[in-house]
Order: sequence, then C-alpha cells, then structure tokens
Amino acid sequence: MTENNLDWQKTTKRFVAFFDIMGFKDMVQRSTHQEILGKLESLKELLKFLENVTPENNKELKKLNTEKYQTRSVTFSDSIIFFSKSDKLEDLQKITADSYALLNKALTRNIAIKGAIAYGDITVDFDNFLFFGQSIIDAYLLHEEIMFYGVVLDCSYEAKLKTMTTTAGFPDSVIANYRLPLKNGKATHKIIKPYKEAQRQQWIEALEQMFYSVAGRPRIYIDNTVEFLKSLDYQLPKKAAIEKPSD
Repeated sequence: MTENNLDWQKTTKRFVAFFDIMGFKDMVQRSTHQEILGKLESLKELLKFLENVTPENNKELKKLNTEKYQTRSVTFSDSIIFFSKSDKLEDLQKITADSYALLNKALTRNIAIKGAIAYGDITVDFDNFLFFGQSIIDAYLLHEEIMFYGVVLDCSYEAKLKTMTTTAGFPDSVIANYRLPLKNGKATHKIIKPYKEAQRQQWIEALEQMFYSVAGRPRIYIDNTVEFLKSLDYQLPKKAAIEKPSD
C-alpha cells in the first residue's frame, strides 16, 4: 500500500465534498495568466496543508480529535473534491472544516466557488485514480442546483449529523438554516456560514469586488450570497431583566 492510500479502506461509508470554481472561462478572459496561476496555486497549497495538518500543529483540530490524512482531496480541472477516511464524528468535523477553509480562501482571493457535502458508500482508490459512489453524484447534483457561492449540506449529511453528539461546538458553530435560492424556487437547507461577524464582512467585501467584474447570471449568485450573509445574526442573546422585589 502506498503512502497515498495509507490505511484507508477502499470502499466504505464516508463523506464527500464536491466544489466547482465558477466562471473559470470568464476568469481566464478577464485576468492575466500569472494572476490566475497565483490564485490556483494558493488553493492547491491549502489542499496540501489540509491533508497534512495534525492536532499537534493546529490547536483547533486538537479540539476535534482529528488526525493527519483524516481527509484527502483530488482536483479535476476546475473541480475540487474532498473525501473523508470514514464516517466517524472526526471525519464529519474535518471535512466540514476543510470545506469552510476552502470557501474562505476562495472568497478572500476573489474566486467564486460553490459546493455540497454528502454521505454514503464511496470507493476511493488514489493509486488508480478511481472514485465512485452515489454520494459523489448527490453532492454534484445538489451543488448544481444552488444559486449562490457557498457550501450546502445534503440530506444524507444532515441525517448522519443527527445521530452524532458533536464536540467543541463544531460543526454547529458554522452551520445556518436558510431558505436557499435554487434554479427552480427556494428550499430550506443547512449552509456553511462565517464563524465570526468580522469574517462575514470580509466575505461581503470580497463579493462586492467580484460584482464589478461580472455581468448577468454571476451577479444573481453574488446578490443571493450577500443576502444570505446579511441575514445572519451574530448578536449575543440578551440577558433577562432582573426584577426588583416588590415592597
């Protein structure tokens, strides 16, 4: 067994996150070769980091009890796919954290990206570059439906999450319920959201920069994403008023 496969089972229940870089053709036409190369290299560096990061060198992952190679990734042209090692809580948390990190990196580099996470039986063979399973199709089809830049969670992910007791407040702290715009109407889904209000503002500012470099359909995606971000409430719950005892 090569280092690529490590001790991964070839076929097992696992999580998959499917991402597409949107408007790649337009980006090539509107940007210099070096600008695009720099953006893609920054994403590739992030993918390598996410595969190799360990609890020993990342305090946040230490809280989640994840390990090196808990997730792996592959790229096909303008598509990026994450796979988890298995279907434990640590796998769900790590692939969610990876998806969050990728979305954050992409938006802050003005790269439009959208994706979906699903769960089920999946075959992963890095030696032979063989990857298949219904869940990959589910993630792909769901990501195709959404009309915003972000990450949506498939019903299979939601069902698996309900069976788990999460730790360190994750992934709950980065998940919001939202009536999401789809190609044909709207539907309530769980969506990955910015962890802090300051980061939400960074995402909005990045999207506003993208707005003036595109026209037509991409602006619908940007409008929908900004509307979602502005709908989020980061206010702390108000403390109940202390009533004075009556005389």
